[in-house]
Amino acid sequence: MPRIITVNDDIKQVLPNSQRIITFADNGAGDDLLFDYRNNEEEPAIVFMKHDQVNDPEDFDEEELAEKSLEELLECNIHHVCNSFDELLDMLYPEDFD
Repeated sequence: MPRIITVNDDIKQVLPNSQRIITFADNGAGDDLLFDYRNNEEEPAIVFMKHDQVNDPEDFDEEELAEKSLEELLECNIHHVCNSFDELLDMLYPEDFD
């Protein structure tokens, strides 16, 4: 099985709405870049997940789960980077790059 599929399967349990967030790259240190299709099915946002700051569903106690849904609690595992893949590329290569 390709590595990217294996990685995506491994992290699904710690993602909010995991069917709509898909890993596409890592930074070599174990952190992941993901496509987030939750708000736009045509052009996903790009989000980042730090491997060493991930909350597992088992980390939450009954009190936390009574206050917020598991989806809301898992939201802290991802961080918005930009609104599209094109924006990500623009961040990597500025317009004046020759």
